[in-house]
Amino acid sequence: MAGQVDVCRELTLTVGQAFAVLATEEHWRACLRLAPEMSSALVELTCDDTVVDVRTRSTLPMDWLPGPVRGRLRAAPTLRRHERWTLNPPDAARADITIDIDLERVDASVAGHGSLTTRPPDGSLVDVHLELSVPVPLLGGVIEALVAGRVEALVRREQALLERG
Repeated sequence: MAGQVDVCRELTLTVGQAFAVLATEEHWRACLRLAPEMSSALVELTCDDTVVDVRTRSTLPMDWLPGPVRGRLRAAPTLRRHERWTLNPPDAARADITIDIDLERVDASVAGHGSLTTRPPDGSLVDVHLELSVPVPLLGGVIEALVAGRVEALVRREQALLERG
């Protein structure tokens, strides 16, 4: 399906080590710098021993959208992202991920889930599944296909950045 993104990466970090990286403001600011064409900001980062909750805001570049959509917009769409990583005690061998993205000015959203799981002997696996939804007749599928490829590339770069700690 054109509106789906599935990305999986093996990490040399343990679940606990990866979770510690996710709890840093530096990590999320570095993620936002991965797409310099988007004007982005870290809105909120809250963490405790078992939860990393992050909210970001970005401006979606107009050239990511098909011409007919660009022609209908007066300003670039704003992307609001909320990501939550929840560590599952007691052994901290897994973290569950939920991702919600809303695009203002465009009737579109992204919902996702994933996991960060232990991979013996000392690694982990991060697996993310996203569903893009653009409920606009005829243009919806075109927008989903165009944006899905860019989203997938960005998620892959974010996962690689996680590896670098």
